[in-house]
Amino acid sequence: MASCLFFRTSLGTWRNLYHQRCRSPFSSGRITSELKELVEAGDKIPDHHQLDAAAELDRLYEDLLSTNPPSQPVANQESSSSSSSSLFGTWFGAVSSSPVAKLIKFHTAPTGAYLHGGVGCGKTFLMNILYHSVDSGPWAQDKQLVHYHKFMLTVHHHMHKERQLNPTGDLIAPVVDRILENGRLLCLDEFQVTDVADALILQRLFEGLWNHGCVLVATSNRPARDLYLHGLQRDRFIPFIDLLERKCAIINMMDSELDYRMTNPFAQGDHPVYFSKGQTQAFQALFDQVVAGTQVTSTTLQTQGRHVKIPMASVSKRVAQFSFIDLCEKAMGAADYLVIAQNFETVFCHSVPKLSIHHVNWLRRFITFIDSMYELKVTLVLQTDAASIDDIFVIENKMDYIEDEVFAFDRCRSRLEEMASPKYLSQKWQGSPQ
Repeated sequence: MASCLFFRTSLGTWRNLYHQRCRSPFSSGRITSELKELVEAGDKIPDHHQLDAAAELDRLYEDLLSTNPPSQPVANQESSSSSSSSLFGTWFGAVSSSPVAKLIKFHTAPTGAYLHGGVGCGKTFLMNILYHSVDSGPWAQDKQLVHYHKFMLTVHHHMHKERQLNPTGDLIAPVVDRILENGRLLCLDEFQVTDVADALILQRLFEGLWNHGCVLVATSNRPARDLYLHGLQRDRFIPFIDLLERKCAIINMMDSELDYRMTNPFAQGDHPVYFSKGQTQAFQALFDQVVAGTQVTSTTLQTQGRHVKIPMASVSKRVAQFSFIDLCEKAMGAADYLVIAQNFETVFCHSVPKLSIHHVNWLRRFITFIDSMYELKVTLVLQTDAASIDDIFVIENKMDYIEDEVFAFDRCRSRLEEMASPKYLSQKWQGSPQ
């Protein structure tokens, strides 16, 4: 109760500070205005760290309006030459001398933005506002929004194809061309570098993107200087950080005292988290409401060399939806469930059947799935074909059975009850997206 009282009194203080800062003559930009509207409508809690970040994104928005994406590149021979003699040129082949493959230098591309801060501080939310605000002019047709993990999967896919076509040629320059086909305004969510192969690619990759007029907007949990910290051969990665800091304004949201995940409608008790038989439409309507205004698509995660398919997800809001068949009737294990929990703070699962001892493999996976979601404090929304959550698995005379799952489900049922409580739903998600 004390924390709730503190939150309510603090909210008034935040709103007063917010309105004082909004009266500044520098606070009338497109991003700041949209943030102000959301705060005044009660949809967002005011946070001066977000306001400062929005002001910097206002600058970028205005720069984009006043600058067209470059269309007549001028070859930068110096950059091309230096790249071909680097470690990266050794690994990936010398840079081609053809006009298409040369690294290109543009002098008019706006400075991008790199927003870093803790989980839930609103950095992805602000980047999304910027992305959707660029809705007219040439940049509106030359932009892309993608999760960093998916972006790097695409990069490696293109490199693999290029290696097959030209085993001894440069792999990076053609990949740069392929990426830019999707847009020179590149909005990357959850930028983090944990893989040595990615680290060794990034300098040449982004040097090529920036030299072709790309504008990068990225979010990350880490300051730029801490990217790939303690990684192998990190000294070779430092030049990329130097370049990143020159090409992007670094926006620090680390000190934000608010976690917007703790203000979601589930924590406030405005929405149910469990739906029973006959409530499929209500379940789907809630999913549609939660992901409204974002792109919903399928995606793939990686764990221990395995690919985990996510059939429906809003990556920007970290919301995923599965069927019971997707999660428990296929060969899934604890590592698969944990990578889902690490990347999605809200997981919807529908069509959970009424289980019996004859479905022991399904039951085992369901218990493991619930344990994984519970461990990382994921908000879980379930729809079951049983009469209620309590009726998913009911068995009499448990002592007649030797299967551990018969007894383990008692713990699972208890956790499901706890996961629907306001206390659980107000806890901070413990995930760490790829």
